[in-house]
Order: sequence, then structure tokens, then C-alpha cells
Amino acid sequence: EIEPPKMDNSTKYYNPNPRIEANPFSKLVF
Repeated sequence: EIEPPKMDNSTKYYNPNPRIEANPFSKLVF
């Protein structure tokens, strides 16, 4: 099971509805 993206202090991006985007992690910077 995949966990939903969590709010991280290192990024201001957070998508409460990841289903809206094809890739909910596309704007996350690792």
C-alpha cells in the first residue's frame, strides 16, 4: 500500500488531492 504524500518542511508543495495530477510527486524535490 502506498502512503499519501506528507507535508514536508523542505518543500512548500503539497497536493491534498493527488488523483488530480497524473504524477503527484512531479513537483516534489528530493
